[in-house]
Amino acid sequence: MIREPAAALSGLCAFLGLETYPGYLEGCSSIVFEAPTYTRRAVAWPAALVGEVERRARRYPFLEGYGFEIPDDRAAV
Repeated sequence: MIREPAAALSGLCAFLGLETYPGYLEGCSSIVFEAPTYTRRAVAWPAALVGEVERRARRYPFLEGYGFEIPDDRAAV
């Protein structure tokens, strides 16, 4: 989505059976962040709540590989 927002959004609209109008993809693409953001860092998350979210996420195979912690190489983003 970040690398090619217009292509990602176009694919999503096609999947949903939605037509796009002139300027739509460009307009939407213009507000996509240029790099990942980690807004969850703006709040102090209690350990119990993080654990509960992680526990619930394990029920969904498509969330495998996601976690609360951010690798150090992306910490400055």
